[in-house]
Amino acid sequence: MFMASFNAAVDSYGGELKTIPNGEPIFPTRIWTRAAAVRPGDYSLADEAYADLLDRLTKTQFKDMSPELRANILNYYADTSISFATKKNPKEWTRTLADLDAMKSAPPSAAPTSTASRF
Repeated sequence: MFMASFNAAVDSYGGELKTIPNGEPIFPTRIWTRAAAVRPGDYSLADEAYADLLDRLTKTQFKDMSPELRANILNYYADTSISFATKKNPKEWTRTLADLDAMKSAPPSAAPTSTASRF
């Protein structure tokens, strides 16, 4: 079952790569092994990854953050009443909310649309 799941994920990922005409890929947020869109609070690793990314971006004062990434993060945290995995650690959740507020108050960047290589 593991190998079948792994092979399906590789095939799906490879298919997505073939659809890129030029430049950097822009992937929708997905859990590749389930091929399902990630919803906040449903997958603890995604919640933790978003919190970590937001913290890293805060430390760089959102320098070179693309408008697409900003919109994606704001969309992910649109409803903070959801049971995010990061809420289990009050200190981490407080930091995430502070980072989110800092991002909201920062002026949007006119940065290039690719941030994949920075993280």
